[in-house]
Amino acid sequence: MLDRLAAGRGGETAALTGEELDKAGNVEFRTWIALFCAIGDAKAKVICYEPSWHHGNAVVTWPVA
Repeated sequence: MLDRLAAGRGGETAALTGEELDKAGNVEFRTWIALFCAIGDAKAKVICYEPSWHHGNAVVTWPVA
């Protein structure tokens, strides 16, 4: 997912269906989809990523005009 964000593929990611999200086990990305609808395909800067036993935590920024 972070690679998609850095590549500016928010619109593509926002188009994922509920079935696709469920299959990937990433239904929490539904909240991110609302953000992708607002920022479109702006490229993100991934500051850091820390995996944990069950999920990962990331800090990501987008340029704002």
